Amino acid sequence: SDQSVFTSWCWMYAWWRTFKEDDFELFLVACREGERLVAILPFYIAHRPFLKLLSLRTLYFLGYKGSGEAGYRAEYLDFVCSSRDAQTLRAPLMQYLLSGAGAGAGAGAGVDEIILSDVPATELHGSVLTALKKQGAAYIRETARDQTYRIGLATGYEAFLSGLGKGTRARIKGSEKRMASESTFAVNGCLREDPEVLLKPIKELHALRWNNQKSFGAYKKFLDALLRFDDERDIELGGVRLEYNGEVMAATLNVSFRGVVYNVMLGFKEVPVKRVSPGLLALSLDIQSCSVQSELACYDLLAGSGKRTDYKSKIASKGPELVSHQILLRWLPRMVYSLYDWLQKIKKGA
Repeated sequence: SDQSVFTSWCWMYAWWRTFKEDDFELFLVACREGERLVAILPFYIAHRPFLKLLSLRTLYFLGYKGSGEAGYRAEYLDFVCSSRDAQTLRAPLMQYLLSGAGAGAGAGAGVDEIILSDVPATELHGSVLTALKKQGAAYIRETARDQTYRIGLATGYEAFLSGLGKGTRARIKGSEKRMASESTFAVNGCLREDPEVLLKPIKELHALRWNNQKSFGAYKKFLDALLRFDDERDIELGGVRLEYNGEVMAATLNVSFRGVVYNVMLGFKEVPVKRVSPGLLALSLDIQSCSVQSELACYDLLAGSGKRTDYKSKIASKGPELVSHQILLRWLPRMVYSLYDWLQKIKKGA
């Protein structure tokens, strides 16, 4: 597969080993052409509360958690196959999945709904779902749409800066200049560091900025497992730490996989120096560090936006859009959600 780290075997296996719960059922479908494995449908089944007293048997991608203790968010989720095979396999695989679920036998027996979360929104993906809607085999709802952002590394850091807007470039250059004039500032690269070393400062920064007191213990366990199961040695952890007077002001955590750096975590707090943007500065220093590594081609900021400003759109180009769909198969949830959507539409039109 030429897909992302989130559909790699080591990520999915580490995620399952770390975040599965007792009632989760692993659900994998393999597709072969002769003796060649051409696709895998990487799912699991869990129960989701519905109408207080009921529950739905729901099919989720490995890497996404719909309830309970939060997992480590994964993006670019999809069937596992090459882009060449996806053109011919996506539609029949989805049909196979739905026909089994709807009939109560075969591939998706006993499943009430399918959640396709954070899937790259391609024309092919949209056409498959449109065809399924026309067939009436399920009630399909779009539940979320997110924009990813990417930065090319091949042309170097100066090319990255020159491509920014005037105001953003001035903020970065000004922050770098003011940081350089203060002897109490320090930048530490964290390539191939232990997960705990990378997570500890981000945990503290998140607690201050987001009032987030949750434990990062599961995240450390996941990253430990990710490295342990990486038999091909495709994955590296890294990041930068921006320090002032020996205290961490900003930190990043990256997962590198086959030439792509995924910025999976960023934390920062206010710096007691005027006109220094710690989060933006940490990211720019991280990008600068990655741009000199010839094996790295792309810095992926993933989806989402900042707490106050959409900083990603200011420093990066748009990547694939991610779309999430809920596919309802049984008559009761189909009726309930179609009625809810109809009422919401009436409400908006009022």
